[in-house]
Amino acid sequence: MKKKALFTKARNNSSYLTILLKIEPAEKKDIIEKKLSFFGRVESGSYFYDFSEEKAPIKEKDYFIFQVGLPLRPGEYKLFLGFYSPDKKTYSLKMDQIEVPDFWSQELALSSLLASPQVSEEKPLSKKGEFDVFSLGRYSLQPSFGQEYTKSDSLNIFYHIYNVAVDTDQNCSLLIEFELQKGEKKYKLNPQRRTQKVDESAALLEGTQIPLAGLPELGEYELTVIVTDEITKKTASQKLKLVVH
Repeated sequence: MKKKALFTKARNNSSYLTILLKIEPAEKKDIIEKKLSFFGRVESGSYFYDFSEEKAPIKEKDYFIFQVGLPLRPGEYKLFLGFYSPDKKTYSLKMDQIEVPDFWSQELALSSLLASPQVSEEKPLSKKGEFDVFSLGRYSLQPSFGQEYTKSDSLNIFYHIYNVAVDTDQNCSLLIEFELQKGEKKYKLNPQRRTQKVDESAALLEGTQIPLAGLPELGEYELTVIVTDEITKKTASQKLKLVVH
């Protein structure tokens, strides 16, 4: 069981932790492709919180992805996470350290980059009150653990921008830059500018589609998204690793 952590802003001074779990079924595919029960605990000092939920798998290549999430206050935590199958004969347990970022500090900040080769305008079915980080307004992303693409794919990127400054007319002014790096080679993509009326407390949802056909080489890349607030001159950035076959 491998994991990736994604962070977005939640309510009441909290951040939302979304965990993507990669489970390779091996000879137990018929069990793993059913719903699994996940359980865990987060600990920070004397604070602890236990959670459990049942999740259905998402097929990706020859493995399955499961998505688990919960809101947490910013800080460092020990994370204990496990799962078991309906017959309770297949199980796993993992412990890790996580650091939850603070999106409520009034400093310019970006959520984790949410990326996928597949995006649709059909909202996924979810339980009442359940938060899904991949449901973005009228768009829905197919969760991707491996971030593997072909040159015929497009890289669909979405992210939230928090704590932007505004001028006297309540307009923000942002410069958004994109950079792909492969080894020592860097490729700068066309930047974007955003000037619009906005509530200072609101999160801005931004996104772009990057066709990969123009890349000169196959292999591993790192995408950096850099946002500059042109009113305060502050910057924030996030990175994403991907592979192009």
